[in-house]
Amino acid sequence: MSQFLAENAASPAIKYVKHAPISTLAQRGDGDKLFFITARDPLSQYQSLYFYGCRGNGRTFRQIARSEYDHLALYDGTEAGFARWLMLIATPGGRDIIAELYPPECAELYGPVTFCFLYLSFVTPARKLPKWLDRDRLPGQYEKKRLHRHVLRCESLNDDLAALAEGDLAPFLRDPGGAAARLRESRERRNSNSKRKPITVSNELKALVQEREWFMYDVLGYPRYV
Repeated sequence: MSQFLAENAASPAIKYVKHAPISTLAQRGDGDKLFFITARDPLSQYQSLYFYGCRGNGRTFRQIARSEYDHLALYDGTEAGFARWLMLIATPGGRDIIAELYPPECAELYGPVTFCFLYLSFVTPARKLPKWLDRDRLPGQYEKKRLHRHVLRCESLNDDLAALAEGDLAPFLRDPGGAAARLRESRERRNSNSKRKPITVSNELKALVQEREWFMYDVLGYPRYV
């Protein structure tokens, strides 16, 4: 995403910070900015988080490594290891670990994938999210307060971004049509070269992910697995 903007934006970047929320209302501007965000299928995100940890990276890995759990047995890079890790993260014991990474009251309501998405959806999320703890009201609060106008799915990122480039993002790009065409061409090449091996996950674990990350399915419309 950042590379696309660097190559195609009509004006130079003002600031680049990874995984940081908008901290003040002043940064929102007065209608002269377009906010959009990416989302990812929760199970796919968990798999990415797990294999990132298998390389010794990430806050979740470091938190588990400092805990009483045998992190080497969990992060062995196998389907069985992923299943053990996911079972830990999606059950009460693992929630205690995750709660060290974000507010515990939020950890009771939803999982880390949802938290990361919501954290980037609002101005000053650290103040807002611990107060929004009603499952029935959270979707409405999200719709009312969110910054972004568009949600791009990582599973169809090039197509979604191409459509945005031809739509609301067009005034911010040097050559919207050319940018969209290059995105679609790049998507075709990537699909033809994809060699990712799928990971088998039990229906029990899929159900756990669905319950923990309910927001991603109920509000963002990701299809359920079981």
